[in-house]
Amino acid sequence: MYSSRSASRAAAASVAPLLSETIEVDGTVAPLLCGGNIDIATLQDVLTRALVDRRQFVTLRVRIDDQPGVLGELASLIGEHDTNIRSVRHDRSEEGLPVGEADLVMRLTTPSEAAIQGIIRDIEDAGYRVRDLVPS
Repeated sequence: MYSSRSASRAAAASVAPLLSETIEVDGTVAPLLCGGNIDIATLQDVLTRALVDRRQFVTLRVRIDDQPGVLGELASLIGEHDTNIRSVRHDRSEEGLPVGEADLVMRLTTPSEAAIQGIIRDIEDAGYRVRDLVPS
């Protein structure tokens, strides 16, 4: 199992002698730092976190009239910004949600923050309420 503590120790081991100035080195030294001991699930978590921090993986909540075709319309608007929908949750049971309305919670991967702002603007211009669910 991957442990960030053991990975930090492994990375530190390659540079510690150089930083301690207790060894003499002739020539150029390049310590090898790699992620060979990281498992795929942890790598996915690291990459997802980086995308969230760069605002390239976002979650939007859009209030819609619960009628056929609405999801397709929103998907087209999102696609115009070179953005992929990674997941959609169609929620009809939120507290206080009027009958006949629904919330779509969409997780998107996008090329940039500007694309997200364009998507939000286009969804609002189409008459929908949208909230950017920025993680805290």
